[in-house]
Amino acid sequence: MRSINLRNRFFAKVLALIIIASTVFPGAVYSREAVRLIENGQHIGPGTYYRNMNYITSGGSFMVNMVECRFDEQYLKVEVADGGSSIVNKPVSYQAMQKSDENRRVIGAVNGDFFDMTTIKGLSYGTSIIDGEIKTAAKTSTVLGITEEDNCFIDVLNMDGVIGYKSIRIPVISVNKLRWADQAVIYTPSFGKTTLNTVAGTDIVLKDVELPLKADKVYSGVIEKVIPNTKNTEIPADGVVISLPAEAFKQFSGTVAGEKINFHVKFDKQGLKFAVSGAPRLLEDGQISAELTDRKDAMERHPRTAIGIKDNKLYMVTVDGRQPGYSDGMNLPEMTEFLLSQGVKDAINLDGGGSTTMVVRKQGDAAAKLTNNPSDGRERYVGNSIQLISEAPLSEPAILRFTDTNIKLFKGSSIKPAFYVLDKYYNFLTPDADKVIYGVDAKTAKIEKDGTYTSGSKPGISHIYAVYGNAKGSMPVEIVDKVHSLAVANEFVHLDPEEKIQMQVKAFDENGGEIIISPSAVKWTVSDGMGKVDAKGVFTAGKKEISGKIVASLGTAEAEVGAKIGRTPVIVADFGMLNNVGAKYIRSTAAVRHNQGDEPVRSGKISLRFDYNFENTVGTSAAYVSFKEPVKIIGKPIELGAWVYGDASRHWIRGTYINSAGEKKVFNFTESGGLDWKGWKFVYTELPENEKFPIALEQLYIAETEEERKNVGSIFFDDVMAIYKPEKDYYDPVIVSRLPEIGGLESKPQEIGVIAADKGYGIDPASIRMYINDAAVKVNFDPETGRISYIPDKVLPKGEYKVRITLKDKIGHQLNPEYCYTFRVE
Repeated sequence: MRSINLRNRFFAKVLALIIIASTVFPGAVYSREAVRLIENGQHIGPGTYYRNMNYITSGGSFMVNMVECRFDEQYLKVEVADGGSSIVNKPVSYQAMQKSDENRRVIGAVNGDFFDMTTIKGLSYGTSIIDGEIKTAAKTSTVLGITEEDNCFIDVLNMDGVIGYKSIRIPVISVNKLRWADQAVIYTPSFGKTTLNTVAGTDIVLKDVELPLKADKVYSGVIEKVIPNTKNTEIPADGVVISLPAEAFKQFSGTVAGEKINFHVKFDKQGLKFAVSGAPRLLEDGQISAELTDRKDAMERHPRTAIGIKDNKLYMVTVDGRQPGYSDGMNLPEMTEFLLSQGVKDAINLDGGGSTTMVVRKQGDAAAKLTNNPSDGRERYVGNSIQLISEAPLSEPAILRFTDTNIKLFKGSSIKPAFYVLDKYYNFLTPDADKVIYGVDAKTAKIEKDGTYTSGSKPGISHIYAVYGNAKGSMPVEIVDKVHSLAVANEFVHLDPEEKIQMQVKAFDENGGEIIISPSAVKWTVSDGMGKVDAKGVFTAGKKEISGKIVASLGTAEAEVGAKIGRTPVIVADFGMLNNVGAKYIRSTAAVRHNQGDEPVRSGKISLRFDYNFENTVGTSAAYVSFKEPVKIIGKPIELGAWVYGDASRHWIRGTYINSAGEKKVFNFTESGGLDWKGWKFVYTELPENEKFPIALEQLYIAETEEERKNVGSIFFDDVMAIYKPEKDYYDPVIVSRLPEIGGLESKPQEIGVIAADKGYGIDPASIRMYINDAAVKVNFDPETGRISYIPDKVLPKGEYKVRITLKDKIGHQLNPEYCYTFRVE
């Protein structure tokens, strides 16, 4: 151990200035020597406090999240969890959910050990122990250990083990790890289904082992088989695989099925119930660890996760990174300095980068949720996690807090304020709505039994009160009689004739602060023939299809929204302008431009030409038509479709959209290999009924996974549409399948044909043509099933036959491409 003179001591300077009271999100701001700290915090469970700290300095920004707990608290447990096996990774929030039930609630968690992302993907690097079971074990690891007595420590953990057969003794190098040529490794069912080794060896399969594998216990297993020169052996559900070097086969070649082998694993620290590894060690007994400077990336700023201990307190810390202007991340000396500023004495670095994750059950939340901002933009699937679990029993209501504490409300408007109830252990309680008592202090205001509050006509400050059992809370409300501006909250009104919708409006003061206002408080007007809005702000569409606008006004403030009556298809991209369109690509090149000269157009005068080059690439190639700003799609369409001029390249046409929850969804316009036509064709995807509308189209793209199909080519896009009801037939007929060939019937003619389908008005029977070796044959067609078939008068002579089918639907769309296949008569 040694001390390092760190260059930047701002954490200690700032933390020495402040004492934060144990209140909910006080929002304190402190500043000194160009260091600004914005800190918020709250109790989240027994002996457990969460803090969010935003450091803004001349040297960078650091968004820090920290959970501090007393691990000797009666109802608090510190545990380790994983995704279910040593190589199954899951997000921290998922792992937390799996540990939570009606008696135990995860109140905070962070990601744990580093894990393999190349050879055995998901396998943690160090030792992992969960509920006493050895999930993985390395010869030496630095761990956070939790004992059977619930004590926590950070220290080096050494593993030893022996495999015994008759007079043979072989040292165990690891448990559930990748085996190298000269090593002996034990694989348990917790690793997975097979051993997944990359170096051949001798594997001994043992059954009838009393699992799970724990330390300091001698195990015995019955030999089922000894397998030489193997890399991947199935692990029995009731046993283990002992994987040895290849030359060990000589020692065990004489074994007989049914003989027994003994083995055991032990650590140099006893009574371990949980353990998780990390590296490097940052602090040891209050001193900076010598390991700190051994890391190549020690001075690089990245998202970081660390765990620390001071006396009987445990600290879980994350700092976001790789997000300029928000948080730069920390290098290892900076993280160590921060931990020192908190008084931490022992600490290790955990997996960071995109893995850095913290979930917290904040006050008002029923479960732990993501609280930091991962650099990947979402939670990464990680190997394991460290969790704080409250076992405190649900008790009587003790705390009632309103969710909003700074509300402006326009006179005569209504709100139903939200609140949450906690017990003395900060457990979330679900109140019985019938037992909540509400009150107000303003003479002109009123509140209903369900909590709906309606303000009076005079401006001023009013208060709302709520009582639930012994828990009480209040919320101030500022009543105003003026607004500066309005905005209609409905993005676009798209209805069938005579359909109704509740209009919503937002109001703002001169500083942009929101004023809650009821739809009935504004004046509504609509374009001629569009319909009408009643006194409560409910819009009823007129009887005819028309487009126009709906306007809300109050005093001099006015806002409007577009409206369309009749659910006819809406063109969301006609590519008339390319200012919002660009090309992106992976393992390829691509470009977009308008059509030129005699190049194809589906409607109007403009289409989008999309050039791509997949040649000389390895792996999946993709080329994207990207909308720089995703195109918002009104209402709730049942399909998205587009006209595509194909080049028969057999690529895969796909796209992505973003729903109202911010989730990116991938959709298919064709199956893989489905771009098999030349000329114009309408392609579409059906949207889920339960999608979170509205959605926004992000990109269209083609992809290719097969090397032999990678080419240089061009396709054209025109009129990307949102379809709201099946009223117009855009769709080409398709062949669903071939009729099965029945072999072995030398004396009976074979039925030849296909099953066809059409999404629109159906197939035109008169258009159906079948050719066998270019000779037309007369077919039978069943419109109910789509079966098109031909049975020869006699058995066909031996040889190869080519079948070609053409047809159209009832409005003239033809099968594109023609359907062809070959068969043989032997």
